[in-house]
Amino acid sequence: MFLIYGNKGSSLFICYNLRMVDSTLALKYRPKGLSDFIGNEVTKKLIYGFFDKSNPNHKGSIDKSIHNYFITGTTGCGKTTLTRILVGLYMCTGDTSGVMCGECNNCSASEEYILTGNTDGFMDCVIEYNASSLTGKDSLEELIQRIQVLPAIGFPYRIAFIDECHRMSQAAQDSMLKYVEDSPEHVIMIFSTNEPEKVLTTLKDRCQARIKVEKPTSKELLAHLMTVSQAENIKYDAAGLRMICSYSENVVRRSLNQLNTLASAGLTAKASDVAKVFNLYTDDILSRFMKSYLELNSPEFLGLVSRVSSSGDLDNFISNSIQFLVRGSYVRAGAAPEDMQVEEVRWFKTLFQDFEPSAVAQFLSVLTRAQKSPSAQVSLVSSFYEHVDQVSQRAKDSQVEETLGRLQQMVQRLTESLQVRVPDKPGRFTSAVSADLALESVVRQGNVVRTQQEQMREGAQVLGDVSDRVLSVRELAERVGGFIVKP
Repeated sequence: MFLIYGNKGSSLFICYNLRMVDSTLALKYRPKGLSDFIGNEVTKKLIYGFFDKSNPNHKGSIDKSIHNYFITGTTGCGKTTLTRILVGLYMCTGDTSGVMCGECNNCSASEEYILTGNTDGFMDCVIEYNASSLTGKDSLEELIQRIQVLPAIGFPYRIAFIDECHRMSQAAQDSMLKYVEDSPEHVIMIFSTNEPEKVLTTLKDRCQARIKVEKPTSKELLAHLMTVSQAENIKYDAAGLRMICSYSENVVRRSLNQLNTLASAGLTAKASDVAKVFNLYTDDILSRFMKSYLELNSPEFLGLVSRVSSSGDLDNFISNSIQFLVRGSYVRAGAAPEDMQVEEVRWFKTLFQDFEPSAVAQFLSVLTRAQKSPSAQVSLVSSFYEHVDQVSQRAKDSQVEETLGRLQQMVQRLTESLQVRVPDKPGRFTSAVSADLALESVVRQGNVVRTQQEQMREGAQVLGDVSDRVLSVRELAERVGGFIVKP
């Protein structure tokens, strides 16, 4: 068996000869009971309650009022596994409460069923249907006839598990209504779907238990992968396992298969190997990409875009970058994701504190727009140059404001200097000496005006767009320079 990987469109593919293992990690670590099922604590507590024999309302048994289950959840969340565990709890004949005893014959059959889906050990008392086969009334009647028969000796129930029940035809769903409402005590019906909106509301309402299954959180899945890696002697780091969680979209089976791929190829689950095999990008590369944009580093930014685009993986790179920015924004706001280690939080905090949140948000918008664009490369390049132009324009505007402020101060000083003092009684001087002093004062102020005219001309050269204001000041100075105090 071979693992073949490489960038889309590249001519070189690197192959590893995989060592076949007796059991894949996904099968080896598949839950065998509720305690092994990852996450969904509320759901597990609910199911434990149904099978709690110590509950006085159950009268020393399980809750026999529930005969029909409606289980929902997204693809890969574990609906099928949880349903098979539920079947095992119903079939167990041991004296345990809320768990399978693991000792009776039925538990042996349940263990095989949970791992492989093989129902042979139940002597037709467990029927697993894919609803796409129940497209007509005849198929449904065949199913009902099979489960109406009393269970074989040693089995307490006949259980029908109808997966993807939203695929049942309208006629089949209508026919199922009456049977679900009046099903015999020995019959358990379990409906499962990832599209509950396509199932008749009346059918859903006639199920006594409605259970929603969710994918594990990143923190829960990361902890599980760490446990598996340690048990299998797989070297790893938190960043690598977190990349696997993200790449698998928190689907347990998928993440274990990816871990199995690495281990079988003799690789580690460290970020460098994970990025290489699954064509992902490390935080170091993503941080360089972000910094090059925010710091207007054209060679770095355009070089990364060009190289990634040439590899045919730009969409994946943009998606990784968006996740990187979101994580960093959470960390900066003091709301670090639960799956992040202390050293990762510290690294992200140091990186993102150097940039304004508004700048990061603007880059996030650029990436989101590129993700939706017919040509992501063109979108990124054009957005980068627009960003450079905007920053340049803001710098020019700032310089203009600063220069304008200095000019306003100069105008203020000029205005104050032009305020010539005159005698208490205008037009009269008590002596020639007083007149000479007044004239001398005007001459001195005229010299001041000429000096400030030169300063104004220098300011006009720096700020061409305020030349009109400078000209008006010059005209004012010329008028004052020609002022003569008349006796």
